Amino acid sequence: MLTSFLVSVLTMSPPAFEQYCFDCHGDGMSKGELALDEVLTARSVEDAEAWLALRARLRSGDMPPEGEDRPSEADFQQMRDWVNERIESLARTAAAPGRVGPRRLNNVEYEHTVNDLFGVELDVMERFPADGVGEGFDTTADVLSLPPLLLEKYFDAAEEVARRAVRDESHPGWAEVRIEAGELEVRGKVTHRSGVQWMPSRAAAGSTWSLPREGAYLVRIGAFGQQAGDEPVKLELRVEGKPRGVIEVPAIRSDPGTYERRLELPGGDVPIEVVFINDYYRPEDPDPSQRDRNAGVQWLSVTGPVDHVQPTPFQRSLPVADEGESHRQHLGRILRVVLPRTWRRPVSDEEIRQLVELAETHCSGASTMEDRIRVCLTAMLVSPSFLIRTEEDPSGPEPRTLHDHEIAVRMASFLWSSTPDDELLRAASAGELSDANGRHAQVRRMLEDSRSRSLAEHFATQWLQIRSLPERTPDPGRFPGVNPALLNSMREETVFFFDEILRTNRPAWDILEGDFTYIDAPLAAHYGIEWSEEDDGMRRMVIAGDRPRGIFGHASMLTATSNPTRTAPVKRGKWILETLLDDPPPPPPPSGIDALPEAEGDREHLGLRELMSLHTVDPTCRSCHARMDPLGLAMESLDAVGRLRAPADIELLHLEATLPDGRVFEGVQGLQEILVGDPAFLRSLARHMLVYALGRPMRFTDEALLLDLTDTLLKDPRLQRLVFEIIDSDAFLRRSPPGVSS
Repeated sequence: MLTSFLVSVLTMSPPAFEQYCFDCHGDGMSKGELALDEVLTARSVEDAEAWLALRARLRSGDMPPEGEDRPSEADFQQMRDWVNERIESLARTAAAPGRVGPRRLNNVEYEHTVNDLFGVELDVMERFPADGVGEGFDTTADVLSLPPLLLEKYFDAAEEVARRAVRDESHPGWAEVRIEAGELEVRGKVTHRSGVQWMPSRAAAGSTWSLPREGAYLVRIGAFGQQAGDEPVKLELRVEGKPRGVIEVPAIRSDPGTYERRLELPGGDVPIEVVFINDYYRPEDPDPSQRDRNAGVQWLSVTGPVDHVQPTPFQRSLPVADEGESHRQHLGRILRVVLPRTWRRPVSDEEIRQLVELAETHCSGASTMEDRIRVCLTAMLVSPSFLIRTEEDPSGPEPRTLHDHEIAVRMASFLWSSTPDDELLRAASAGELSDANGRHAQVRRMLEDSRSRSLAEHFATQWLQIRSLPERTPDPGRFPGVNPALLNSMREETVFFFDEILRTNRPAWDILEGDFTYIDAPLAAHYGIEWSEEDDGMRRMVIAGDRPRGIFGHASMLTATSNPTRTAPVKRGKWILETLLDDPPPPPPPSGIDALPEAEGDREHLGLRELMSLHTVDPTCRSCHARMDPLGLAMESLDAVGRLRAPADIELLHLEATLPDGRVFEGVQGLQEILVGDPAFLRSLARHMLVYALGRPMRFTDEALLLDLTDTLLKDPRLQRLVFEIIDSDAFLRRSPPGVSS
C-alpha cells in the first residue's frame, strides 16, 4: 500500500505517469530496472541519477514503446516540465564549485608554454607519450599523472630547452633546416624512390630557405651515387642559380655520405639546389658495374648563420649586469624576472636563493653567466612548480575563492593552452582578476590574441571528435586521393570555421547552420569547387548550391563518422546524440546483431536503409536505434569522405525519417531545422566546454550551473558569452574543500 507521502507526490505528479508508465514501471513492475513509482517519490541528492535518467527518456520520447498507448504532446510536455522542476530543485540544493586534483601540463600546454616563455619550439609528440583522455579531453586531471619514466623525458627536454634558449660559444644554438627528398623541388629527369631523388641523367633538386640575415651558413647534402667511369658522381652547388662549387660524391647506395660546404649567403628567401653534372652512360662496357653513373639525393639542409653567436630574444629580455655586480647578484636579479613567469606565481627569496646556490654548485669559477642560467632553467623546468598545476585547499569546511594567480593559470590554460603572459600576471598581482570587470578586460584581450586559436584547435577538435582525423585510413581503392594531407585540410576547415565563430562573436547556432566555411586547393578539388591556382592556403567562402551549411557540410565530421569503405549512419547518429545533444546511447548489448555487411559497387548506399532495418528486429536494439538511425540516415546524401553524392543517386535515396517522439524530417536540412533552437545543443556545448576548461568531469553538483548556462545561451547564444559565463562561474573561480566530489 502506498504511504501518505507517496499518495501526495503521485497526486501532485501528472496523471500521465500512472496512466502510461506504471504498467511496466510501477506497482511492483520495474522493466529496465526502472521502478517509476520509487523514482517519483525520491527527493534527495542521492537519487539525482534516477531523475536525470527519467529526464533523458522523456526528452527522447521513445517510451511507451511502439504499439502501446502514448501520451499526447501536451501530456508529454507536462511530464517533462514537472520532472525538470524536481531536478532543478535538487540541483540548487546540491550546487558546489567542485575541486580539481593536481595535474601536470598536457603535451600541448608544455609545447606552447616553453615556446611562449623561451621562444623554443619542441616537437613534443616525438618526445613524450600521448596524453590520456578523460571525458573526451586531454585536459582532465584524472588522466594527467606524472610517472617516473615521463619525468626522465621531461629532464631531457628541459636540458634541450635550456641549451636552445641561452646561446654562447659553447652552445651556439645554430638551427638546421633540413628538407627531405620528397619535399625537394626537381628539374630534369628525376624519379622519387623510397626517400631518394634519383637522377639518371643531368637534373637538379633543391628548395628555398628563409634565412634570418646575411652571413656564413653550412650547406649539407645527403647523397650517394651509382658509380661508373673514371670519376665519382659530381654535384654542382648553386645559390640563386649561380654556381658555388662542385662536390664530389664517392659514396654508394649501401653507405650514403654527408657533404658540407660553408658559404656566405644573403638574408631572405634564398633558392639553393644541387645539379648532377657528370652523367656517364656506356651500355657496351663489358663490366656491367661500369655502364651507368647516376646520382641520388636524400636531403638538403642549411645551418646557421654560423659566423658568430647571436643571443636569443629570451636572452635579450634579461636584465644586464650592473657595474661591480657579482655573478650571484646578477643571477638573482635574472631569476626574479624569469622564475615567476615560469612557475606562474609569486616566488620567495628562499626559492631564488636555492636556485642561485644550485647554479654555483654545478658551475666552476670559470663558468659563464650563460652556464648558470642554463642550470637554473633546467631545474625550473623539472620542478613540480612548473610541471604540475596545483591549487590550495580551503582551510575550513566552506569553498574558497581562488587566488588571482590561480585564476590566471586557469584562464591561460583554458583560452590559450599555455601559461599566463606578463600582462595577465600583472593583472593577477594587482588583484584585478578577483573583479568581474578586470577578468572581462583580460578575456577580451586574450580572445583577440592569436593564441586563442587554441580553443578551435584543441577544444573544438576533441569535442567534435576529429582531432585524430589525419590518422584515419579511408579505403584508397574506393577513395583515391584521400591521404593524410587532405585529411589534415578537412580538419583545418573545421578549425578555421570554429575559430571565426568564436573570434567574431557569432552565435553558437552557426556551428550547425553557418553559411560560410574555409577551404584550400586540395579541399576545393575534393568538393568539386572551382579554385584559382593563385590562391594558397585556407580561404573563406560562402556556402552555395546544395552543399549543407554548418558542420554538417564538413568532410572532417562526415569522414570521422564513416567506415573505411562506406558511410556508417549508426556512427553518425550516435555522434549527433553524444556530441551535439549530450545524450549518448548506452553501449550495445552483447547479444546485439552483427555488424552490417559490406555492400559492393559504386551504389552501395542505396540498400542501406533496408540493411539497417535489422536493428529494429531485436527489441534490445530497437529503443536506441530508433533514435540513432534516423539521424544518421538523414546525412546519406553525403558519402564516406564528405562529398555530395550525384543528384541522380540522391533522388533514389529515401531521406525522410521519423523520430520516436513522432517528429518527421527529411535530409540534412530537415535535421538542422530540428537541432537549431534545441536547448540540448546549447547544454551539450556548455557541458563539454566546462569539462575542457575545468579539467574534471561534470557531477550533479554542476547541474544548476548547466541549467543556468543553457538559459543564458537561449537568450544570448553568442559563443563568447559562454566563455565569459564559464570564467565568471563559481566552478571556475572557487574550490570546494576535500571530501567534495570533483
